[in-house]
Amino acid sequence: MSKVDLSDIYRDYIACLNRQDWSLLGQFVDDDVCHNGRRIGLSGYREMLEGDFRDIPDLHFNIELLIADATYVASRLTFDCSSKEKFLGLVSMESASALPRTCSMNSGTARSCRSGR
Repeated sequence: MSKVDLSDIYRDYIACLNRQDWSLLGQFVDDDVCHNGRRIGLSGYREMLEGDFRDIPDLHFNIELLIADATYVASRLTFDCSSKEKFLGLVSMESASALPRTCSMNSGTARSCRSGR
């Protein structure tokens, strides 16, 4: 049996998001996923992502930093995109200028992310 490399799985997850390949999302996200401490399930997670891509047509997740061991993944994601209108209470500007996010996952189950500067 080959060793599972969580960094490869995480890169595949980010690629799935960037392709908006929602049919594969369940390979990376648990059916009972929580986001920001609230259980939203896989369908709610997908709806949230679909809304994000609808509101931010040029959304693209860029891995700035990725650290993984046998059971945990931590990453820093950056974005350089603009929303069509207000997003998360912020007025749209020409660019969100590479806003960083720090994300963590445990054993393949998506967890919440928090903004960072």
